[in-house]
Parts: sequence; C-alpha cells; structure tokens
Amino acid sequence: MSLLRLKYLGLHLFWGVIYILPIFLTLSLAKSLGPLLAFIFKRETRTGTAQIAYVLRHLTNRPDLQSLEHAELITNKNDAGYPYRLMQQNFSHVSQAIIESLLIKKFLKNPKPGSRRPLFEHVESVGDAFIDDFIRDKQAGMALSSHIGPFELLAAYYAKIGVPVTVIGRDANYASFDLFLRDIRADYGVSTIWRNDKNSGLTLLSGTRSGRIIAALIDQDFHSRNQFAKFFGIEAAYPETPIKLAAYARVPIFSSFIVRIQAQHYRVISELIDYDPKDPEVVKNVLDVFSQRLEKLIVQYPDQWIWWHRRWRRRPNVAYDEKTIWPPSTKEYLQWLNIQ
Repeated sequence: MSLLRLKYLGLHLFWGVIYILPIFLTLSLAKSLGPLLAFIFKRETRTGTAQIAYVLRHLTNRPDLQSLEHAELITNKNDAGYPYRLMQQNFSHVSQAIIESLLIKKFLKNPKPGSRRPLFEHVESVGDAFIDDFIRDKQAGMALSSHIGPFELLAAYYAKIGVPVTVIGRDANYASFDLFLRDIRADYGVSTIWRNDKNSGLTLLSGTRSGRIIAALIDQDFHSRNQFAKFFGIEAAYPETPIKLAAYARVPIFSSFIVRIQAQHYRVISELIDYDPKDPEVVKNVLDVFSQRLEKLIVQYPDQWIWWHRRWRRRPNVAYDEKTIWPPSTKEYLQWLNIQ
C-alpha cells in the first residue's frame, strides 16, 4: 500500500472518530489549541500580527468602519498586545473550522419546513431572498466569497437548500488531503474544479450555462491573472477570471460569507452585486464592492479571517509572471508593511 493511500485512509479514520464524538467536546478541544498553535507556527503568527497591526493603524482613517456596531477591531485598536492575542484566537477559529467541516452533516440535519426554504437549527441566512429565484428558475450565478468563518459549511448550506454548487478549488500542498477534501465536498453534494486543471475554464463556462452556482474564494494572493482593489487602504490582488467569466456569461454576481455568531450557530450573509457586463471597468467595480463588504465583516469578526496569508505582498504594475521577478520574501514583505 502506497504512502499516499495510507495518509488518505488515515484522514478518513480521523473523520470517523471526530464524527462519533460529542460536538461540544471536539469543538472545545479545537478551540483550546489556539495559543499552542500560535506558538508553534511562528512565521504565520509573525505575519498575522504585522498585518493586524497595519489594519489597526489604518482604521483611524476609516470613519465608515469605526461606526459599525460590534466592531471588535475598533474597540481594541489602541491595545498594543491585541494583535498577538487575536492571532491566538485566529488559530482557535481555524482549529474549530476544520472540525466543523468534518461535522457538516450534523449541522445541516433534520431541516424544518420554512416559508421559502428549509430552516436549520444551526444555520441562519440574511439578505439572500434572491437565491429562491435562482432555485426556481435554475439560474446560474457567481458567488464571491472569502476565507472567513467556516467557509466549507457555506457551500454545503447552499447544496442542502437545493442550489447546485461548484467550488473553484486551489490544489492543497498534499495529494492525500486533496483527495480527502474531494470526498468531504462530494459527501454533501458539492463538486470541485481545481484551478490547475487545464480544462477548468471550459468546465466553469459549462456550469454557468447549466444553472450552477460557481463559488470562488477570491481573497488570497496567488499566481493568477489579477486585478487590484483597495483593501484596508492598500491595493490588494484578486483573481479576475471568475468575474470576467460571469460578465461574459451575463449571470448574476453576489457576495456570500459565513460567520460563527456563537458556538454551533452560524450566519450566512449574501447580497447581489450590481454590474454592467459591457463596462470595461466591470472587474474593478465588482472588486471594490466585494472588498468593502469583506472589510466590514473582518472588523466585526476579526478572529474568523485568515490573517497569516500575505494579503498585500503582490503589488500592482509588476510582471510577476516573468521568471526573473518574484514577490518579496516574508521578511521583505513585513519590513515594507511596517512602514505603511
């Protein structure tokens, strides 16, 4: 038996063990790991604390964000020790999100009939009445989302209420985990298209023509065709392909996020993004709206966004696709960020 197969089976064994344990126990254990993980993953913690410190400095120039209710970042912006404590909480969140992704069927079981769609004990939704029209009319759409909250649960929720969902996925660093992730998503009815697949563009276009919702997490910087939009005051790279594809197919675009509002209770927050497919600035305009919505959620739920990804490392007007030009190292990036 190959090592890949052994790792794959080991992940399934872990899944099975987690599934039979009480939910409160596994989530409590996961939550307690935050301080330890922040200590172990020093580079990620260092990157996250630097980015949090930058955002806290930037917030003094953002009255629109300072006026938000329940804005945890605002209330802690003058606390020098807060960035490190927030990273501990961030690792606690990620640990819980991993467990939550393994328990999706429990969170979405036994829905009750609702006036519009099934109602779940653990998941509520706001702003997404348009989804009912999508289901009724078999309307395709592009859902732009973020690495905030237990985002695997978001796709599963849509599949459970009757929306056919295809997720644009990024290959993981380990083949065994890729296979395992496919199994998890298939288990709750979500298909995956991997970015590195040479036929992914045609598959996505076919999805828009067959009434599927294409879901993309677009808030991380990776080697792709990017456009830039202001994110907490600094231009940040976003992949342009999902938006260009939606505009080409003339399907609705909407933002959709999920956050944990308390233990074992989650809120899906969705809203259409108006756009003109003929507008030459359509990608930039959509990204500006998406970025502003994400900023507000991060200010309100700062522990639930993945802070250690180097969000502003890739800069505008630099041809990173040339082999001689690479994004800065973590050390160079943090030195640059500290003076912004």
